[in-house]
Amino acid sequence: MHAHTFNLKSIRTLGIILTCGALAAGCAHNGAKTMSQETSPIASSTETTAPVASNETMPVEQNAVENTTPVANEPVSQPAETAPVVADNSANSTATPAIQQPGQMTFYFGFNKTSLDDQDKTVLKEHAEFLKANPSLVLEINGHTDHTGPHDYNEYLSKERAEAVAKILIAEGVTRSQLVIKALADDKPLADAAQPGKNRRVELQYDEMNMVSSK
Repeated sequence: MHAHTFNLKSIRTLGIILTCGALAAGCAHNGAKTMSQETSPIASSTETTAPVASNETMPVEQNAVENTTPVANEPVSQPAETAPVVADNSANSTATPAIQQPGQMTFYFGFNKTSLDDQDKTVLKEHAEFLKANPSLVLEINGHTDHTGPHDYNEYLSKERAEAVAKILIAEGVTRSQLVIKALADDKPLADAAQPGKNRRVELQYDEMNMVSSK
């Protein structure tokens, strides 16, 4: 009787132990399953981050390529801009116009004077430029006086008047070899003797170099 009772208690105890073991095993299995289900979204979330990074970098690279393309094309417009500048420079490179001979060839002096006014000096400077531009020309400077006074003095005075003109030309750069001075005194008066002041003069005359040298 006691042995039978012991066996029943033992069986019950063994059953309780097995039942607890089974429950513990079931809880452990459910806990492992729960952990795997909770960690799987984490893995999936890490997988979804890769497309986000690739989607963000692609437009940046495309924009960089698109932004650099117009910069490379900008120098193409440079020849079109520089071409008119070259054309303008060629249009401005015109030849220097030839210096014309001044029209005034006679210069008048006061009584017993050898000086000229500023207007006459300005014209003589124009003659100097013409002589420098035409080195093959020679300028005769003929000095005159009126009939007043001795002939010897008038000859001296006419030479001084011619020399006064020559000094202005030489000061402007004309070489002495291009100038010929003649003192004519009162030997060649003008036709109108009623105005003796017109005979107090210097007359200019241009000649070719070979014509002067043969005289």
